[in-house]
Amino acid sequence: MALTLYEKGKAAMKAGNYEEALLLLLEADHDFRACNSQLLNVVDNYALLNLDIVWCYLCLKNLNQLPDAEQRLKVCELKFQQSYGKNMQRVTAIRGEQSNEKILLVRLHLLKAVLFFHQNKRDDARTMFRVVETELLKLRIDDDCLSRLMECGYSMQECRIALRACSNDVEASIEFIHNRRQTRETNEKRSERERKLYQTIDHDASAGDFQRIKLELVDQLMEMGYPEELAGLALKKSLNDINGALNELETNSAGLQKELLRTVSVNKELQKQLETLGFDSQIAKIALKLAANDYDRATNYLLANVQNGRYSEELQRAIADWNQKKDAANTPGSSSSTGTSDGKPSTSKRTATGATDPDDAKNDDGSAKREEKKRKKEMLDILFKSFSQDIRATNEDSHLDLQLDEEGKLLDQYKKLLGMD
Repeated sequence: MALTLYEKGKAAMKAGNYEEALLLLLEADHDFRACNSQLLNVVDNYALLNLDIVWCYLCLKNLNQLPDAEQRLKVCELKFQQSYGKNMQRVTAIRGEQSNEKILLVRLHLLKAVLFFHQNKRDDARTMFRVVETELLKLRIDDDCLSRLMECGYSMQECRIALRACSNDVEASIEFIHNRRQTRETNEKRSERERKLYQTIDHDASAGDFQRIKLELVDQLMEMGYPEELAGLALKKSLNDINGALNELETNSAGLQKELLRTVSVNKELQKQLETLGFDSQIAKIALKLAANDYDRATNYLLANVQNGRYSEELQRAIADWNQKKDAANTPGSSSSTGTSDGKPSTSKRTATGATDPDDAKNDDGSAKREEKKRKKEMLDILFKSFSQDIRATNEDSHLDLQLDEEGKLLDQYKKLLGMD
């Protein structure tokens, strides 16, 4: 629920309901803390969450939370440095001197300055407020440039982000918007591909030893002729060591395929299509599992391994593995076999043990298993929604599109208190 609570909290902040927002954000913080610690180290959502919590403290004038605010700002600053580099060096190296992530630093520096003020560290506060003032001037958007860019049909948010990134250069901003859209589309496709691969091979993002599989290594193995799911499984087992993965693929191909029988959930529509071609229900499932629900590959597999009503040795081994899996999952019943000892299929669609098909039995799992599935999905959501540090999804761009009016008012207010005018 962490991401859902965080999104609701941000919506409440945008509406000015800071009390409600704070409650939601603190609940989100509680759920984030239950996540894999390694996962939190590679996403920047948690840094933004801490920044938003401290902003709510400020808007509610909650001085009792100064110690907590100080710790949260330290967490935020550390994670920003991990993501963007010290003084934005990593971002600058990739995209040039100006970058929209500097907006996040404005709010961070402003909150640090306010914290210094209330800790009676007045000299530190003055220094930090001057930093904020300089940053705000650099991020000012020219109204004429904004109007010209919006006349081209771009949204207000896109225009503001682009103009800040390009120092109010309209032509450069147009190119920036186009590149940004293209990059977002590429990242979304990559994330969706990664999500599907992880679900196919049961790569649990919530596990303590979780390690992200490098898609570029998957692509290298696919160029050598290996299917994506087998390449992903091999890299998962070898911890992204491509030589170890190659060894796994060459020496343990049968073991990897057996693993797919356990991890892949069969697409029922594709199963029905194979059954209409005359294939038995069970071997249709086995083929789809081994092909990771790729219909063409599953069809080719069946055509190659079912000849004149007889099953190949490879398919018989797969059936045996399948039956072994069911024996482990169900109480044995009557013995009606789908694949006989001489390789001839039975016309019956009953399982080898007479027990319920494990795929069908998934619908009867208890609430504990459903909760575990929900938790794993949440981990994947956090990973794939938040990991990209170059382009975020549209609803997350709000952090890069702060109008900075509130920041300006707070700066003026505290400058007067410090006699800085």
